[in-house]
Amino acid sequence: MTRLLALAASALTVAACASSIRSAVAPGPPAQANELFLVDVLEAPPSRPTELVSLSVAEWDRDDPLPAQPNEDVVDAMKRVAAAQGAGVLVIERLDTQWRRAFYGLGLRFVEAPPPEPPECTHPEATQALADARRRAQACLALVRQQRPNLQGAVTVAFEIDPFGAARLAATTPDSTRDGQVQACALEAVHRTDFGTPPGLGCRLRLEVAL
Repeated sequence: MTRLLALAASALTVAACASSIRSAVAPGPPAQANELFLVDVLEAPPSRPTELVSLSVAEWDRDDPLPAQPNEDVVDAMKRVAAAQGAGVLVIERLDTQWRRAFYGLGLRFVEAPPPEPPECTHPEATQALADARRRAQACLALVRQQRPNLQGAVTVAFEIDPFGAARLAATTPDSTRDGQVQACALEAVHRTDFGTPPGLGCRLRLEVAL
């Protein structure tokens, strides 16, 4: 509970297909709040250096189609969190896979120099969760191997953990096998695993599995 309070996590009930919005903010004292109307909503980060000061996620039911954009209520809720942290931009990311559908709202504040990438995950829950995800992926691969005994290959998924333990920006690396079934086993394992609450606004992990 202390860590969640430090992250200022909150849940808001919203309309349409989004079940809730959860938001977290960067640790430490916030910058001076920005006016809501001054927060630009974009689909990609601006060219100027920025730092992440808030992150909101609106989950969609997997059985419902994800719209091209979230509705105004969702965007406004994300903008309020971002503006309170002094953000000048809210970047909307769309996550639409067979395992998870969501919109992410990244509150970005302009800075003089780009900050470092998110750190590697070191919180204790992540180590156990990564082992659980590897077991899920290997069990899936075992079933694929029964259907295709000669199948070989390895796959690596690089991904970020959001403040609530879910994976975002998950993608297979270029050196991974291009076999769709093998990739799906690894990606599904990543998206179906709770990786625990990291410090700050997220961290990075890699899942490696092989036949």
